[in-house]
Amino acid sequence: MIRVQTGLIFALPILLATPAIAQTNDVMWKPSPYLGKAGGKPCQDVCSNEGAVAVDSGVYSKTRFAYFVCRMNAPPEGTTPGYQVQTDPQAPASTCTVGWRDKEETSNKYECLCTTCIGGPPKCTY
Repeated sequence: MIRVQTGLIFALPILLATPAIAQTNDVMWKPSPYLGKAGGKPCQDVCSNEGAVAVDSGVYSKTRFAYFVCRMNAPPEGTTPGYQVQTDPQAPASTCTVGWRDKEETSNKYECLCTTCIGGPPKCTY
């Protein structure tokens, strides 16, 4: 109990001096251009065209490609977060998939989550 209280006393000034979380210029949604039947662009390309990098949430075990964070309209629910992953090493990812009503829905009209913050804390504010 004494260690926790002492730790809190020393940590309080650091917590109070920490900048606000998730400034809007660090993280942004960018739309993928709709390419008809070909779908959209890979999130890596969408974000790099904006001078940013795509935010990922892990790695697909079969191909070792990243799961990138995207969002799409899943009627009637509205905009829903999902993922984009390249499942075929020969074909770039061109859709966003969301879990919705006990199934997965895929769309080629979506937005990608991008960040201009590279390298993590202390440079990043999220």
